Amino acid sequence: MEPELVVRCATNIAGLDIEHLGPAGHHAPEDQPEAIAAAARDWADRQALL
Repeated sequence: MEPELVVRCATNIAGLDIEHLGPAGHHAPEDQPEAIAAAARDWADRQALL
């Protein structure tokens, strides 16, 4: 996502968590699988879901 869109989302979506996971193309889960899994796990931990 372009930085401007990230700022717009952060400004307009209440409770949004933003995590930079490194460079990725159209299929981010194929490019950054470990980073995405870690971010999802950390988010679930913060929400007391796991």
